Amino acid sequence: MTLDEYIAAFALGRVLTSELPKAAMQALEEGYDSVDLAALAGSQPGELSPSELDDLWRRGLRHLNKTVPGRAEAGRLLRRYYATSVVSGALAPRAGAAAIVHLATELSDVLPSREYAGDGLGLARLLGLYYSHDDVPFGDECAHVEIDSELKAECERLMREGAA
Repeated sequence: MTLDEYIAAFALGRVLTSELPKAAMQALEEGYDSVDLAALAGSQPGELSPSELDDLWRRGLRHLNKTVPGRAEAGRLLRRYYATSVVSGALAPRAGAAAIVHLATELSDVLPSREYAGDGLGLARLLGLYYSHDDVPFGDECAHVEIDSELKAECERLMREGAA
């Protein structure tokens, strides 16, 4: 994850306080300069309380003029992260699609469906493909491979859309 992706995950409560040193290390690796994030990145497990970790994280972000996005924007950033992870091969198509489907479910209150489920994140096709795995007859691995290939292509589309 990039720093911005960590911040998005943080906004949605997907980063545990114990993971903040790793996120701070990512910021330093990306070339950001912050005393608070350096202290956070160098902290040892159990050395700081959860509130101290959170304080260092938030102060470091303020120092970098980074804001924690709203839930809708955080969801869009994470949608792109998961789609990119599928395209790069870091995540299997079904696993990446599952993460994106969970995002759509989690954000249904801020990105309500207008016409169909997931349209707030542009996920109609991905949702259909993901759930089509449920309809594959037992033992038909070729069908699963084909669906996964289509999921990967849909993730490529989502990735390009997120970059625009």
